[in-house]
Amino acid sequence: MMRPLHAKEIDHAVKECILCGRCLEVCPLVSATGREELSPKAKHTLARVLRQEPERLEGKHVAELAGLCLACGRCEKACPQGLCTPEAVADLRHAHPDLKQWLWKQWIEKGGALWPALAWLSRRLPEGRAEPSPRYDAFKTMGSGPGITPFLRVSNFPDAGLGREAVLFPGCTARRLFPAWTDRAAELLAGLGFSLPKKQPDWACCGSTLGHAGCTEAQHEAQQANLDAWRKAGRPLIVTFCATCRCGLRGYPDADLSWEPGEALRWNESVTSLAHFMADVTIESTGEPPAAVYYHKPCHGSGLAGAGADEALLARALGDRYAGTTGDVCCGMGGIMQLGAPQLSRQVADTLWTRLNPSAGSLVLTGCSGCVLQLKATAPEGVAVGHWLEAFSPQNG
Repeated sequence: MMRPLHAKEIDHAVKECILCGRCLEVCPLVSATGREELSPKAKHTLARVLRQEPERLEGKHVAELAGLCLACGRCEKACPQGLCTPEAVADLRHAHPDLKQWLWKQWIEKGGALWPALAWLSRRLPEGRAEPSPRYDAFKTMGSGPGITPFLRVSNFPDAGLGREAVLFPGCTARRLFPAWTDRAAELLAGLGFSLPKKQPDWACCGSTLGHAGCTEAQHEAQQANLDAWRKAGRPLIVTFCATCRCGLRGYPDADLSWEPGEALRWNESVTSLAHFMADVTIESTGEPPAAVYYHKPCHGSGLAGAGADEALLARALGDRYAGTTGDVCCGMGGIMQLGAPQLSRQVADTLWTRLNPSAGSLVLTGCSGCVLQLKATAPEGVAVGHWLEAFSPQNG
């Protein structure tokens, strides 16, 4: 069974849930549905009974119920024991694999061919349906492409990267569906003075979504492949523009990889967000921005040092047009839960949009690739969604 990466141990005994209920206050599924059986507390209780008295419960059915988890990680921050429900759920999924897990693994690992093909097909699907379908909406989103007219441009760069070598880690979504994000990020890094290779490393998935799905071996293979790619590139800075990728990459030192002495620390120090280096750039307007521009805070990586740099960048650039965040609300992406319970994922997204209630013509930007897909698929009519990089015009344009 997979060992939880962040489980707190005392004398080799993993701490147990103390049923305080603090996780209920932060769990997006509980907030959207009012169902306490979907809470982290309930999942830990089931996992404990299954672990201590397995004959009392049918493991597969328990795993199915406990698997209704968005893997947002909010509960870990609220838990006085520091318990991480996504990793407890990953344990259950790993111990009781099913078809959904296999399909998700294929979706991630074979996505280089699958995603572009499905994106092409999705552009030929008819608009609208008599009955809403979360899977249909998500499918249509794959082919929507960036739909934002850029309205910002960096007019002056500090020498933040002068003499430093860097590589971009775009993540699966940017590589397969939105390559323009990577192009824009490369232009910005070059402007900052970073030295970029002509060919980026041959990255695998960051492994985060594979781990949450219980695909432990696939996650380990992806992590080791990325470590090897970084070594081959000369151990440069790894610059990301996806919050989930950054969170996943910074978790590598907890994994049992072929680390050399001191290498894990150097890896973590090298993983940095693009927006972090843009704190002192001068930004000018190149067009009229939407009347209201919101920023959606990704759940993943919110507690890491440097989180929020992209929001601060947008707030400074937009001035009065910046309408604030979408609130401390999960978008409901949920990874593998898109296969198992897309209706629950949609309920969480609907909660976000109901609370925000944006007017037509508004724009929501974010710094997480998964959030972009989920928000695009669920946004009210007339509300645009994109990655914050889409707001920036090409530097040579």
